[in-house]
Amino acid sequence: MTYFRYFDRHLPSDSDPYQYDFLIKHIAILAQKGMKDYSIRPCDYDDMVQEAVWAIYEKLKQKNFHNDIPIDHYINRAVHMRKVDYRRRKLRHIERHTDYVNEQSTQLYLKMQSQSYSTEDQLYADDIKACIERHFNEMSSFETQVFNYLVKEWTPIEIATHLNVKNKQVYNAIYRIRRKLKKVLRTENLFDN
Repeated sequence: MTYFRYFDRHLPSDSDPYQYDFLIKHIAILAQKGMKDYSIRPCDYDDMVQEAVWAIYEKLKQKNFHNDIPIDHYINRAVHMRKVDYRRRKLRHIERHTDYVNEQSTQLYLKMQSQSYSTEDQLYADDIKACIERHFNEMSSFETQVFNYLVKEWTPIEIATHLNVKNKQVYNAIYRIRRKLKKVLRTENLFDN
């Protein structure tokens, strides 16, 4: 245990900076010894020692500081608290990093999956489109107009209003288009119902 033997158990006065300098160096040496730990990275070691020394210095400057308690107690307590805080921060950082890596890998996996499905879907859609274009001439001009509006996602009522025809004529044209397209897609093995 290190007592204030150099200071006759009294803290140095503010008028004697040499004694405070000596005390701070002594505290820094003890803090460096206590801070030796394999889990502390070398780049963080000096910062943690400096934080511990500063905390002890602040404690020494308080009015309610007890001279009868060994300074080792304050040093050990400050060092221990810095180590615990450091480990908590390090653990939180590792957890955040792990969560981030897992999230990114999951997003990449999902993106790859969706791209592979969209590629297959795109190829299938291209086949259907080519088939429809080859047999487009089998439809009447009215059916062709209705089909073009359906592709643009118009409703049958909007199509009827735009073409100035009855709704029933549009619905009948849609029915004929569906029958013709199913027949064509079945013959080319692109539709299995």
